[in-house]
Amino acid sequence: LSLRLAGCLIGALIGTAALVYVVPSIDSVGGLLMLVFAGTWVAAWVAQGSPRISYAGFQIAFAFYLCVIQGAGPGYDLTIARDRTIGIVIGNLVTFLVFTRIWPVSISGRIEAALHDMVRQWRQLIATPRREAQRQNAAAALALHGAITQDLILARYEPALVGPGTDWIEARQRHLATLDAVAGPLFLLAERFPGDPEVDRRLQAVRMDGHAPVTSAAPLSPQHSPRDALLALVDRHLAAPRQDDPPAAATGSPLHA
Repeated sequence: LSLRLAGCLIGALIGTAALVYVVPSIDSVGGLLMLVFAGTWVAAWVAQGSPRISYAGFQIAFAFYLCVIQGAGPGYDLTIARDRTIGIVIGNLVTFLVFTRIWPVSISGRIEAALHDMVRQWRQLIATPRREAQRQNAAAALALHGAITQDLILARYEPALVGPGTDWIEARQRHLATLDAVAGPLFLLAERFPGDPEVDRRLQAVRMDGHAPVTSAAPLSPQHSPRDALLALVDRHLAAPRQDDPPAAATGSPLHA
């Protein structure tokens, strides 16, 4: 709602200024097209920004077009611009009320589905012995990681009546951080030991709160096999994941993956 209203007011302000200072000097459709191009360029620049501001660019363009384009040629009626802007504001308020009171929709459902899909991609990666399929599953999991990260940022902007609470968001962030921390060891294990049931058991153990009921790994010695070292590294991340930890806190093991 903030992006829509802010974009509407900015677009209406630019459009009204253009009606007062620019349109009176335009005497052809070509000049009107150049004015529309300038307004579109500004709106597109905002729309190509971060997801936290990009939607305002579409609202800027919408309000600007409704103010400036009043017919087949240049128009100067400020009343039309005023009425159309009021209509946009009312429409945005009605949309806000519908999706927060009558038909609330939260981004949390998409986050939950993406997290489950991410775990499924890792399980498929572990189960398949084919290198090409492993890399495809890893690429899909990494793409989901980026999408989930963005959605968790956007979830904090949802109204309290619709969106999840802070505890829910932080729990999913811990879960995502755990999956991110074990991604490297899991990929190495999948390549060197495909179909290992111990790897799948550890991945299934990851709960939504970001913790897993696994036994903490004992200190490693140089006699341990690479498989044991990678499993121990996964266990460390699953046993005590914290979002503010360094990405590879392996307690100084000589067999760090």
